[in-house]
Amino acid sequence: MEAMGIRMLLNECEVIARGDQRIYLAGIDDAHFFRVDNIEKAALQIPNDEFSILLSHTPGNLSPGCPC
Repeated sequence: MEAMGIRMLLNECEVIARGDQRIYLAGIDDAHFFRVDNIEKAALQIPNDEFSILLSHTPGNLSPGCPC
């Protein structure tokens, strides 16, 4: 995918901004197969009161109280 210009979010966050509005996309590595996911690291840059979306290969592994 990276060869096609698609950036992979590996335990990191990217901001999409339009005017004064922002959406934070947090992506974590595969929590099931590789077990190197780190939600805390991906969410570090996301302010508590901002809209965010978590991208995960295996969302079923996340606990209901995740900080995302």
